Amino acid sequence: MSTMTNYTISTKDSAGENNGELGLNTWIEVRVDSTGETGFTKIDRNLTKAIQAGGNTANANGTFSPNVKEILGVINEGSTVNCKGNFAQVTLQANVPVTATAGNANFLTVWLISTCNLHPCLYIEGLKK
Repeated sequence: MSTMTNYTISTKDSAGENNGELGLNTWIEVRVDSTGETGFTKIDRNLTKAIQAGGNTANANGTFSPNVKEILGVINEGSTVNCKGNFAQVTLQANVPVTATAGNANFLTVWLISTCNLHPCLYIEGLKK
């Protein structure tokens, strides 16, 4: 697998836009646990957050360190202890104000990965407000 570079996260509504309350009022917040962040950052279509690995990966070929906004694609043995360069861990939370319109808010959380041309989408259906 290739190293993933310029890795960011943002949100869109279920129509692929940012027109609903969720996007316009930046309800979604992210914390990059793999880099030791303790606070949350608001995200929306225009406010993206860099996602990156939090350490090095060691294997028989040496020790590899990811750059900023990278997750390594080097050979690894799969443990989170020895392969910190090969994964990123994030926590997402919805900070919905009490003044939000009642009902469901369907939206997409989009992971943008430029180098590998991968664009996996996590669709969270039926967020209760």
